[in-house]
Amino acid sequence: MSSQYPDAPPRFSMPPPPVTNTPLEFMPTHDLSFWDSDVTSGCMVSLDAAVSFKDGYPSLRIDLPAGLPAGTVVKVGTTGAAGKGQPRIPFNWDLQRFSFALRSTNAAIMQTGGMIYLGNSDYSSFWSGFLNALHYGGSAAADTLMFVNNEWWVPKLATPLDSEGTPTAQNLSRGKFTVQLTAATTQPETIWLGMVAALPKRKLPTVILSFDDGYASWDTYLMERLKYYDLPASFAIVTSLLGQPDYMSAERMKARFDDPSRLFDFTLHQSVHDNVAVQGSAQYVTALQVGRDKMRAAGIGGDGPSHHAWVESLWTNTAINAMRAAGFLSARGAGYTAERGFDQMFFTGNDKDAYILNTSTVNLTNDASFAQVQAAIQTAVGDDSFVFVNGHDIVRTPTSDYQTSYAVIDELLAWLAGQVAAGALQVVSHSRWFADTTGRVTDRR
Repeated sequence: MSSQYPDAPPRFSMPPPPVTNTPLEFMPTHDLSFWDSDVTSGCMVSLDAAVSFKDGYPSLRIDLPAGLPAGTVVKVGTTGAAGKGQPRIPFNWDLQRFSFALRSTNAAIMQTGGMIYLGNSDYSSFWSGFLNALHYGGSAAADTLMFVNNEWWVPKLATPLDSEGTPTAQNLSRGKFTVQLTAATTQPETIWLGMVAALPKRKLPTVILSFDDGYASWDTYLMERLKYYDLPASFAIVTSLLGQPDYMSAERMKARFDDPSRLFDFTLHQSVHDNVAVQGSAQYVTALQVGRDKMRAAGIGGDGPSHHAWVESLWTNTAINAMRAAGFLSARGAGYTAERGFDQMFFTGNDKDAYILNTSTVNLTNDASFAQVQAAIQTAVGDDSFVFVNGHDIVRTPTSDYQTSYAVIDELLAWLAGQVAAGALQVVSHSRWFADTTGRVTDRR
């Protein structure tokens, strides 16, 4: 082995303790006694057991009458100075990763999102946080809006709450949640609030190495390098490419899956390689099910075949809903925001971000240097965000976006191994990250 590489780390180590997936709810939506009479005139507030965001808890339901003008601030909150012991914010909270779950019969009239206020008895000192639905937008024509009618919207705030005055946790006695209408209500509408909470911080910054399609270079080069550095990775397979020239065979996929190191996590790209715009949402999910069945038939067990990498990172709400119904657990797309790199917390399917997981700002393309990929990972680490670093084929001299070089891979793996050894971050597979976050079981590293 060339002297440029450090001594190999141990061949196997136990994974870190699971990341808690329980939000710290500081305004309990299932307790109507907390949400008293500080309610917008004409609106009615009740508990709704038929619409639950998590764990079977009822949601807080706000019924809006017809005729409310645009600009109306719909609010619910406490009026009493004592505050009934609420809101109880998490001890020593750094005021980051604020989140809520919002649902509406008419998402279009509240695209300004929602705002939280946590303050003293007269709100002369308070913390506040604002999450804008437009920030989590998309193309309406492409069916990719994040906040749509009758679906839960679960945004995450990347920055700390703002403050007015000098609020302290000890003096908080009132809480308020508001939504400003961007259009008038022409008929009765309903808002549901399923959670107002802080999301827990990650125990370690987390990197997931992922590779798409099924290239032979994974088997002939990459996987041996991963074993040398004791680093796991996830490999999204196009099942129709198995056994084709320059691609792995089904037998080699199974052999690598069975490797005692458990470093190699095989997930699903597609049975074919056509994106959702080409196939249409229904056919796309049918093709996913065909691909999952083929992976199972080839002997790939565990959750891997139920984790998906969107072809060309195109997705639709319609496809996500069909994937939920078909038992798919998560999906990865392209694009980076700090918010989408927070652990997706609610894998009952209510948090759509679980199906559009984060990739780094720079991935393993032919024009990306190691230094650029390293900087993108460090950005995610600084944001307290988990991040996928995605690649495809590996060659000596890359010439397309779907190739990276041996040299970049060697530098990246050596640096990541050093970071892991120093306790600065962890490298896990897609299946391991999902299991640690949700409490599921996997034998992948």
